[in-house]
Amino acid sequence: MNENEFVWAMLILPGLLITGGFALMIATIFRNGKVAELRHRERMAMIERGLTPPASIESREGVRLAYGFKMTLGIVLCGFGAALFMLIAFAAGEPGIATGVGGAFVMVGLAFVASAMNAKPGSPGVVPSPSSPPAPPPWTPPLPPPPAE
Repeated sequence: MNENEFVWAMLILPGLLITGGFALMIATIFRNGKVAELRHRERMAMIERGLTPPASIESREGVRLAYGFKMTLGIVLCGFGAALFMLIAFAAGEPGIATGVGGAFVMVGLAFVASAMNAKPGSPGVVPSPSSPPAPPPWTPPLPPPPAE
């Protein structure tokens, strides 16, 4: 591989990563907006039917703390791996070693990101946020009065 091809490869890879990151952020923003809209519609439908909605319909309150930490750590590791890849590839001129070392950090970072995206409220390591109150019990309709005798 000549130097011209190597430079183009070093320009295309970060460009694709940055473009993919922006696309992922935009998709997440749209998805979160749709989820909020559906929660609002559900709450309004309960009110229209005369039901009292629970204090919080949010079912993933306990996931927030672990999700945020794992996601942040994963993104930082991916960035560190990409930076290490660029540093070794350009400074030392060893693209093979740079791919191995930087790629290892990127893969570990992606594992943290995937772990954060798959976190469930009851899974180990997921602790409730100290600022949020405990989740209310599930809503049950009131019982009808007993028949008069």
